[in-house]
Amino acid sequence: MYNSKFLNYIYLTITVLFFFGIKNTYCQSIFSSGHGELTLNLNDSQDGLDFTFQAPPGSIVDGQSISENQTFKTDQIVFQASDSSKNSRPENNSTFNFDPLGVAEGEDIYELDITGVKTPIFGFVMSPLLGQVKDFVPVNFDLISAVNTSSTNSTNDHYSVYQIDFFNPPTPEFFISTFDNGVTSQDTFPVFPSTQHGHANMAFSTPGIWKLTFQGRATLNDNSVITGQDTLTVQVIPEPTTFALMILALITLIILRFNARVSK
Repeated sequence: MYNSKFLNYIYLTITVLFFFGIKNTYCQSIFSSGHGELTLNLNDSQDGLDFTFQAPPGSIVDGQSISENQTFKTDQIVFQASDSSKNSRPENNSTFNFDPLGVAEGEDIYELDITGVKTPIFGFVMSPLLGQVKDFVPVNFDLISAVNTSSTNSTNDHYSVYQIDFFNPPTPEFFISTFDNGVTSQDTFPVFPSTQHGHANMAFSTPGIWKLTFQGRATLNDNSVITGQDTLTVQVIPEPTTFALMILALITLIILRFNARVSK
């Protein structure tokens, strides 16, 4: 039924796709619950900033609760937002303007909630820099880029970071939104040394595998400014593309093997 050389080529191709899928799915740890923190540190030479990701005790990493703090390089971890992150975008009113989320009223929006009730909490942390940075100058997490690598239409992909303030009436304060003018110098989340860390709602207009690149920026006590840049992966709803490819490849391989035996 099939030419043996052709079958061998198909087997090889599918096997490569299968194991490529496994590697890309499982080479990084998955953070799926808890209080995850993107943390700035001085680099080894003390002339720049490095990012790490902190997972405190009680966090769920790779499906298991961890008993002690774990530190990851940003390329070792995937921050996962499950189905519970999906909400409908609220309507605007006299005090609330949610247009910077980048979707229309009532449409789906995917959020990491600051309360942590339904989703993991995302924090921005600068505490390792205490004593080395100026006390009343914020350490900034500047957004460099936000890319949904699973998307086929990037015009619909928007990322935002905001808080609901405590004024009367309360209003949303957007620190980052790629919906207004793309990524600009205004897209930054500040953390003051007096607070050491900050939390905010993190919203995505579309599901998929997002690559968020941040630049850390800090003013040292001698007034010099140091920076550092890194990229964090966020999986918004367990993205099925890679896993589906693996399953499809495996099924196809089984069918081809079966047909090859039947044709003998």
